[in-house]
Amino acid sequence: MKKILLTTFLSATAVVAAAQIRNEHVYKFPERDAFYTRNELRLPDIAEYETLTGDFHIHTVFSDGKVWPDVRVNEAWRDGLDVIAVTDHLEYRPHGKKIEGDLNEPYRIAAKRGEQLGILVVSGCEITRKKPVGHINALFIEDANPMLCDEPQQAMDEARRQNAVVMLNHPGWPDDHFELSDIQRRWFDEKRFHAIEIYNWLEAYPNATDLICERGVAYMSNSDIHQPIADRYGVGRGLRPMTILFCREHTLAGVREAIEASRTLAYFNGILVGRADLLTQFVKACLTWHPVCPAEGRYEITNTSELPFELLVGEACYDIAPNSTIRFTMKTPQPMMLKNCFTGRDRRLEIVW
Repeated sequence: MKKILLTTFLSATAVVAAAQIRNEHVYKFPERDAFYTRNELRLPDIAEYETLTGDFHIHTVFSDGKVWPDVRVNEAWRDGLDVIAVTDHLEYRPHGKKIEGDLNEPYRIAAKRGEQLGILVVSGCEITRKKPVGHINALFIEDANPMLCDEPQQAMDEARRQNAVVMLNHPGWPDDHFELSDIQRRWFDEKRFHAIEIYNWLEAYPNATDLICERGVAYMSNSDIHQPIADRYGVGRGLRPMTILFCREHTLAGVREAIEASRTLAYFNGILVGRADLLTQFVKACLTWHPVCPAEGRYEITNTSELPFELLVGEACYDIAPNSTIRFTMKTPQPMMLKNCFTGRDRRLEIVW
């Protein structure tokens, strides 16, 4: 019996291996390498814009992260992202004695890998100070080294000199409280901030939504990842936090222009937040409305995107999973509310077909 099983096993192995690279000493199975599999995020374009996805707050071993910069690019490619920003801390580098290179080295390593995989890599850094200054990302910079200054005002002045795009990070961290400090308010008045993180890591900051609406800056959602990304957002835990951008072109210049124009949505944990006009266009591009029998009030909606939606019709809530269709009854035509889409704090998106 064992001989029969062994013969069957060897025969089956030979059939599978016949299509692989092999010789009498080694059978190779390159298709088993998960590195070569990308999770494509099918998201619709809107108007004249191309929809891209990105993560603009990422750490590597060059500050307090756990992985090499090119690994961050590999992760982004596998997760279906289009652009990332490497934003290591300027003032906090616990591995500094073991890691060689200046403050621009992580970007150089990541950008080289990005060219190989077709991932856009933004040069950046994190200005890391306690409140009332807080943590601030400077993106699209020329040189991170001059930003390592004694005074935070010097760092912000250098960011402006380099024409950086500046983002206020995790505004409710570390004390679970957020209100603008005097210095932050002055910087907002001086138009130094272009974006605010509404989602970061495993947190959301609802109070910041009001500030984004008031100041007209971009909604951002980022991972602030330090560990390998799969340690926090793995199989069965849904998509990683990401910023959805509506870009005029698939380039770094196009990404920058989209952030400066506040054409972004923030996605995390099944929730979308953004400007009402952009969010409405995007949701309508994701969901297709089909009258089945209007006389009887029967309709269906198809979700052709990779994002989940929750539709409120009267008192009923319908989950519209990615790439699925739901049917429902609506006797009296009425606006429909998206339970997981927000245009401001506690303001859900209302859709009229």
